[in-house]
Amino acid sequence: MWNLIIGTALLSFVHAAIPNHWLPLVTISRAEKWQPRETLFYTFILALAHIASTIIIGFFIGWVGISLASRIEMFSSVFAPVILILMGLIYFTLNVHQHNHGEVNIDSKKSKRAILVVLLLSMFFSPCLEIETIYLAGGEYGFSFLILISVIYLILSSMGMVFMSWLCLNGFQKLNLYWLEHNEKRITGIVLFALGIISYLINL
Repeated sequence: MWNLIIGTALLSFVHAAIPNHWLPLVTISRAEKWQPRETLFYTFILALAHIASTIIIGFFIGWVGISLASRIEMFSSVFAPVILILMGLIYFTLNVHQHNHGEVNIDSKKSKRAILVVLLLSMFFSPCLEIETIYLAGGEYGFSFLILISVIYLILSSMGMVFMSWLCLNGFQKLNLYWLEHNEKRITGIVLFALGIISYLINL
């Protein structure tokens, strides 16, 4: 159980640090001369939209995990670890950068509300699929565990995105996080692979 909690926290931090989750809004806010406070507030709202769709999908996948755990005797000892390991290998091998959250063309003449609506929809309809494997594996611990990892993901991801926006607004542009953006899949793969190995060893 603790390995999945730690894995959720790690993926949440990686997720929050990726520039294209928060940089588009910061860039627009500077061009439109928004107040820093409202920029951070809007970042939080966009984060919630993105996280909400991820969690909704997560609960559906978690429900599948709960169902499989009740039917497959070796779910926790073999099936779940194997899925984590395979997904880890897939992400690490491909390392294809397909996270395009918020990367939309916005007419600078649009109103603030129109800009926010476009970004909100963009974030909501581009959920983070990397963490969904943890929902599947977490199904063996029941619905309450799915709620727990959702809360962890919600808090760490949203606060992390707001914090990164705050850093950028306060002149920390030299924080070169694009290497993280382009290696996100590989880092995710390492985390998932490690979780799978640990889960298997724990259940030996």
